[in-house]
Amino acid sequence: MRKGTLLFVFVLLTLLLNTVNPLTVMAQEPIGESTSTSSALFSATACVGQGTDKQIQALARLIIAKQVSKEARDCYQALSDTGKARVFEAMGIQRGISVDELRKEALEDTLSFTSRGQATPLDQNWTQLIERAWWAYKREVVSVSGVWWNKTICDNDPSDVEYIFSFQFSTPVNDPEALRTISSHLGVDSMLIWYQIRYGGTKEFGHTARERVYECIGDSAVEAAGGVEAVRDHLKMFR
Repeated sequence: MRKGTLLFVFVLLTLLLNTVNPLTVMAQEPIGESTSTSSALFSATACVGQGTDKQIQALARLIIAKQVSKEARDCYQALSDTGKARVFEAMGIQRGISVDELRKEALEDTLSFTSRGQATPLDQNWTQLIERAWWAYKREVVSVSGVWWNKTICDNDPSDVEYIFSFQFSTPVNDPEALRTISSHLGVDSMLIWYQIRYGGTKEFGHTARERVYECIGDSAVEAAGGVEAVRDHLKMFR
């Protein structure tokens, strides 16, 4: 009898372990819009301009979840720069970062700089706001070569933290006016556009006799865009 009972328990456990749990299957389904909803919500013609609140919020969710479909990317590309900047602010809010916090930090980071268009003498330190671009045809494009954080270099304010991303060009950057930033990552790109339309660009500094350029971005903005790894891996600069 004991052998029969043990055999019965073994068979029963085997059946239970091999039974598909519907809750487990549901948990493994990707988070995002259904195919039909995505096609209607993210059609390129529907996304022209600033986009609707529903589109902006949905794009922010998908970027954060790293589940950007072709339809969602097409929708993002069809948005105006203002619409793309709204996506960045929506990402920040969904990550628990207020728009006021983002704007306060960015304003402090861009208060002290050499305005664009001013002549830059050779063999001099320079500090400028660099604009975002969407193309880099036949230009020297470089990726981030290093990143660290600092409390005072970017804005002389020890109360907040900025990340400093460095870029190494092949020859000295004696014409910082030619520099532009670019990214294919929608979170990082929306951050660059947000800085540009609100503050004129992101803050860079370097020396006209050296190959290295440094870019300052506040820690709240970096977090909203996807985190330091996302910005480090997808932010590029060209001249």
